[in-house]
Amino acid sequence: GASFSEAMADAAAFRSCFARAWFEYATGRLHRASDDEEAVEALSESLIGQSLVDALASLATSPAFSTRRILGDAQ
Repeated sequence: GASFSEAMADAAAFRSCFARAWFEYATGRLHRASDDEEAVEALSESLIGQSLVDALASLATSPAFSTRRILGDAQ
């Protein structure tokens, strides 16, 4: 049978929530749907068939992780 962690990794809603929480923790800011959805979705998808370490490494090398918005920046 599948382990609990494997079953959770297969659940799309769990992956999405987990990815959003890790994104916010890793970037130190709240997820903004208009700016960050692509990065969160990529992290969620990378959880399928990859280890957590590899998925987080993908996040750490993404533009969403390495760039910051300046407060008051309208873009």
